[in-house]
Formats: sequence, structure tokens, C-alpha cells
Amino acid sequence: MRDAREAGGGMGLARLGPLIVLVWGGALAVAFAVDRARIPVPPEPVIVAGGGPGLLAAIGVHARAVFTAVAILGAAAGLGRCVAGLGFGSLGLGPLVDRCAELVVGGGVLAVAIFALGHTGLFTPLPIAVLLVLGWLGLAAAVWQSRAAGPKADPLAVASGTDPGARDAALVPDADCEESAGADRAAAAGAPRPGSERGKWRDPVAWTLGLAAAAAGVVGLVTALAPPTARDALAYHLAAPKAYIAAGGIVELPWSVLSYTPFAAEMLFTAGLAIGPESSANLVHLGYGAAAVLLVAAATRRVTGSLRWGAASAAIVATVPSIVWNAGIAHNEMWMTLALTVAFVAIGQWWERRDRRLLLWCGAAIGVALAAKHTALLLVPIVALIVLARARSLEPSEQRRTLRYAVEAALIGLAIPLPWYVQNAVRTSNPLFPFFWSAFPTHSPVWDQARAEMLETYLRFSYGQRDGIAGWLRLPWDLSIRARSDVTALFDGVVGPVFLFLAPLTILALVRSRVPSWLRVAAGVAYAFVFIWATQSQQIRFLLPALPVLAIAGIAACREFATDRLRSLAIAATLALLVGLNLAAGAREGLADAPYRPVLGLESRQAYLERRLPYYRFYERLNRELGPDDRVLLVNMRNDGYYLDVPFVSDSVFEDYTIGRIVNGSATPESVRDGLRELGATHVLSRDDILLDPRFTPFESPAAASRWSGFLSAYTERLDSRDGMALYALKK
Repeated sequence: MRDAREAGGGMGLARLGPLIVLVWGGALAVAFAVDRARIPVPPEPVIVAGGGPGLLAAIGVHARAVFTAVAILGAAAGLGRCVAGLGFGSLGLGPLVDRCAELVVGGGVLAVAIFALGHTGLFTPLPIAVLLVLGWLGLAAAVWQSRAAGPKADPLAVASGTDPGARDAALVPDADCEESAGADRAAAAGAPRPGSERGKWRDPVAWTLGLAAAAAGVVGLVTALAPPTARDALAYHLAAPKAYIAAGGIVELPWSVLSYTPFAAEMLFTAGLAIGPESSANLVHLGYGAAAVLLVAAATRRVTGSLRWGAASAAIVATVPSIVWNAGIAHNEMWMTLALTVAFVAIGQWWERRDRRLLLWCGAAIGVALAAKHTALLLVPIVALIVLARARSLEPSEQRRTLRYAVEAALIGLAIPLPWYVQNAVRTSNPLFPFFWSAFPTHSPVWDQARAEMLETYLRFSYGQRDGIAGWLRLPWDLSIRARSDVTALFDGVVGPVFLFLAPLTILALVRSRVPSWLRVAAGVAYAFVFIWATQSQQIRFLLPALPVLAIAGIAACREFATDRLRSLAIAATLALLVGLNLAAGAREGLADAPYRPVLGLESRQAYLERRLPYYRFYERLNRELGPDDRVLLVNMRNDGYYLDVPFVSDSVFEDYTIGRIVNGSATPESVRDGLRELGATHVLSRDDILLDPRFTPFESPAAASRWSGFLSAYTERLDSRDGMALYALKK
């Protein structure tokens, strides 16, 4: 036990420590609460009483969705267990962390397998079900083999080089590694063991924090079980899988440019839509979010030796508002968060233990992330520099062996997203389409270089603060306190004040080497990721993968600071307050539109969608009245294609680009009609309140607006209009 002077840097400072914590945390809490109070209270949703299917019918649908999601997640875990048995070893933080890592790798393998089915015309329920059964058989075989083989070697013994069975794969640590391994053994020695600290499981603080994490999970579950309404899910995360299933395989979707990005997570969503209710895709995404929270809890408990601290880190991550309302929708942020968390942990453990197998985990996890989002490329140079820096301290023979493992890890990482890169190269001659247009001989039936440049400019400069040094200096505060969902200038998301509260303690602990060396490296990589993120598109959802490791490091720092009861109480009270504020902010947004009503069977699916999606009634009419030879042009309709069952044309991101190009390039209303006929459009569904608004209109002059008006008068029939939208049919 350190004395007060050593722990606090002086008796006076030691006594002031708890007060500083309370003042700093209290100031952040007040600032965040005041800022949230400025957000206008959303109007109460207009709900028509009655009409729901009832609770029992709803439970039946939910049970099918849960069964489907568990089938997919279990198959992914089984495939990951089989791959891990091929020589990946252990991450060294306990079996639960290893199982989460296996879910990451297995999800990537399962996604590639479903992708292969999609290109063989086998996107039907039976082949997908067979694939899932094979994954479960792999899981059963791996579990049986593990039990038959007996207990595995202690990862901490591996780290110290004392386990003879692991010496072939792990180098003998140097003095720094031995010191870190000793620290880990000390932490593990204080960790709760079965039968020795059963009372810890009745810790009220741990239970309270665990309940906060569970409450966040309930909000995510409600969101997941409700009919999908999230913009990106309806535009491509679910719309593309639905189109694939309808076509019986993976087909090119020129109207959805983002469907050209790697779609590993969407392959699992495709499986869910093919064999179960639509909410099963949401539940798969929620499952990856839950796995990330469990990984954080298990790793933190391993580092601190305390169930209470493990529950604290789990609550911190689970209650991040953007995670609360994002986890339950069919996006790929939770997939990315879990994958990159495994990568951060693996590279940190490799630095400390120098078990080259950990590079395989890191490479595979980055590959899985790359198979979902190009932003994982930000991590590649960081990891490469770490490997090269560590290799410099080795003997020449060991340098060669380490670099050989690094190359193998890179090849494994490349193999997972490679199918999507090849698919893009065949379709557009650009493996990274729609980005890096000029770097390749790119071509596309609907996209062009001008829009590609507009997209990159929009993503990079529309999100976050872009006012030079002042913006950089304010960034931590704005990101933690002022951030808003659906406001691009304020990061389009909310992190909350917890990580800003932890930052001083975390940085101090990292600088003073008060946490294990693997965690210092992992947190350093996460901070580097945050820095690079700040130079790119400042969307909070792109930042989420860095948060779990920073939560582990932050709680480990708190554990080092909490050397007496007063300090422990100060930290616990502050964390409880900030976590509670985060949970309230997340629940407020996640439940604002009463998604629990259709979940509980109190409201029908149609009624819920009609009040959540203003265009839904138009889509229903189009689905009823249009035939296979008709095609509707969507203008400023968010490019939402999921609920539209008839052929349509739409613009990704810039939703009135096509109509603007046609009208601006036409000389007469008749030319506008001819341009639409060339698209094959027989109907137009337009948000006229946006299209004709001088602030947003794509029409370059009053003459262009007049041509559009003349076209509507002479060559269309208005079928319906409401809420700023209008449906037109082109005259024959």
C-alpha cells in the first residue's frame, strides 16, 4: 500500500485529491446537464390507440427473431473457435475475452461464406441454414475438444516464459516484459476466484453499475425489436440485403453507392432477413455490442482484480448515448467496435508478451473491421509502426521471425475483406469505390468523379468543428459536452462527459506507468486512432471503436488513484452521476418515439411506420399500384429503399443530384420529360418542400425552376400530396 505522499504527490495534494475529483466531475455533470436541457423536448408522438396485434403475437415474433440472431451469432462463434484452434493462442485476459475475439473472427469467416453463397445464386433459406448448422457443429466440436484436452496453460505463465508448452511460440521476455508480467500476476493474484470471494458477487456498487449497463441494453433491445426506421439501415444496411434476397444472390445496386463498400456485417443481416423476422438483423448488431461490453468488463476485472471496477467499465461503455441508440439498429458500428477493440488488445498484449500468435489476432481483427468500413485503414499504419519499433529491440534472427509473423498477420487481415475489394475491382476497376476515384481507372454506371469528390469533401468537412486551432482546442469539450445527434457540425452523436472526466487520470497513469504495459500500448494506439479520427470525418460513430480500451485504461487509472476509502467514494460517486446522465440522455433519444409500443403489441407495424416515416403511406400506395414495368424516381427521400417493393431510381447522399442535372441541362419542359424517360421513370416521388426551398434547391436559376414547374404542369398528373411531399405520374 502506498503512503499518502507517494500516492498523491504530497500530503496536501493527497488530501485535495477527492475534492478535485468531485469538483471536476461535478463541473462536467452540470455542463452536460445544462447543455442537454437546451435541446428542445421532442413533441409527443401522435399515437392512434388500439390496432396492435397484442402481446402474445408480438412475443411470438420476437422469439423467432431472438432464435434467428442466436443461431447466427452462435455459428459465428463456432467458426471463430475453430479458426482460433489453428494456432491463434489466447489473448491472455481470460476465457470470456477469448470468446469475444472468436466471435469477431468467426463473424468475418461467416460473412465471407455467405458472400460466396450470394455469388453462386444460393441466397435462399436452406443453404444459409445449412451454413449456420455447420457453424454450430464447429462450436460443439471445439467445446468437446477443449474439455477433453483439459485446462489450458495459464496465459500469465506464458507471459513469463515458464510454460514449456508455449516456449516455441513466445519469446523469453526482456526485463521490461518480466516486470509487466509480474504486475499482471499480482493483479491476477488479487482477482476474485471461485469460492474465495463469493461475497464480491453481492457487492451493491457492482450490482448498481451492472444494472445501469443492463438498462442501456434494454433500450437497445427495444430499439432492435421495433420495426426498422434508422436512415442508413433503410438506405443500404438492410435495403441491400433485401434486394439480394429478392434477386437470389448478390447483384449490383447502382442506386446505392454505399452498397459498394465492404459488406461483411450486412452478410449476417442477409442471413437474418432470409430465415427470420427483420428484427433479427438488429439483434445481431446488438449482440456484437453486448460482446464488446462483456469484453471490457472481463478485461478490466482481469487488470484490476475487482468485480466492481469491471462493472464500472462495462457501464461506462454501455451507457455512451450513441451506443445506446445505435446498438439496436442494423448498422456496422458495433461490429467495428468489437473488432477494433480486439485489435487494440492484441497489439498491446503482443508488445508485452511478444507471443507472435497475438499478431495473428490483431491482423484478423483489423481484417474483419476492414470488411465492414474503410475507416479501419486508419489503424494500419499505427500498428505497422508499433511492430517495427518493437522489432528493433530484438536480435536479428528474432526480427526476421517477428516480421514473418507480421506479414502472415497482414495477409490474414487482407484475406477477409478481399472478396469485396475484388468485387469492386471487377465492377468499377476501383477496389475502394466510391472513394479514391482518381487513384484508380474508376468507372460507374451512375456515379462520377464530381460526385465522388463532393462525397469526400462532405464527409471530411461537414462533420465536427473546422475552425482551425480554436476548434482543436475546444474539441475535447465540444465532443464530450456539446455534441448532438443529427447535427453534423456537432459530430452527429453523443459520447457524454465520462471519458473527459477520466482523461487526466488516464494520461497521468499512462505516463507514470501505473498500468500494465500492454494496456499502455493499447490505450496509446486508441488515442492515436482518436487523433487521426479528428483529422478526418468527425462523426462520433466512427470514434466508437476507441472507447472500450479507453474505458479499461480509465478504470485502471481510477483503481491506482483510489488508495483509500475517501478517494474510492469520490470516484464512485462521480462515475455514478456521469453514467446516470449518459443513460438518461441515451434513453431519452432512444425511446422518444415510443418504439416500445409495437414491441409490446400495443401498436401495429403499419401504424408505427406511418407515424415514424412520413413517406410510408406513399410507399404503400406505390407497392399496391405500380407494376413491374413501372419505375419511380425518388427525390430527397433519404434514398430509403427498404420498404419500397417496386423498381426505383434514387441518388445516394446527394438526393436531388439527378433531377438537378436533368433540369439544369434541359432547354424546355419537354426536354425534362425526355430526360426522365431515359431513366425509365414513370413516376416521381419528391420532397417538394426541400426541392423548391431556395436554401437547398439543385436548380441553378429561376429559369430552371420554371422549367421544372412547366414540366409538372404539362407532362405529369399529381396523384397525391401531403406533408411537403408529392407523388406524380408521367403522362403517357
